[in-house]
Order: sequence, then structure tokens, then C-alpha cells
Amino acid sequence: MLSALADGKLLCWYYPNAIYVDKDLMEHSKLSKEANDIGKLAQITHFTGNMISIVKLDGSSATLTVPPYAKILYEHVDQADFEKAI
Repeated sequence: MLSALADGKLLCWYYPNAIYVDKDLMEHSKLSKEANDIGKLAQITHFTGNMISIVKLDGSSATLTVPPYAKILYEHVDQADFEKAI
């Protein structure tokens, strides 16, 4: 997964390699979540599981979450448990 903070939003691409297959598919695998309270020039420090740790410009920390479904899907595929993945 790939995440970024841009224009007051948290953007998360669940499968960034989709851009090489189909540009339209890329839009369907992207999450866009409002993050206006983060402010400008914030930096992502950690992305673990579905939790994203952010340091704001003033030095304070914040945490954002993304839905856990993509992570769970990746875990099932890594374990070759395709029944649960479907």
C-alpha cells in the first residue's frame, strides 16, 4: 500500500501497481479521506497495519486509520488461503 497527505486529505492506494495495468482500475483501488485537522506540511512517520502516525508542523502527533480490509486480504493471499480471501 502507498499513502500520502495532500490537499487536506489522506490518500491511500491499496494496490499502486494497478497504474501499470489500467488507469481506471487505479481510481477504484484508492481511498480518499478528509484530514483537514492535520494542517499543512504534516509528515507520515509510520504506517503499521491500518494505523498511520503523523507528525504535524507544530511537532504534535496524530493518528489516522484506514479500513483494515486490504491488509486482511493481503494476509490471506500470503497464506494461500484463497477461500477466505474471496
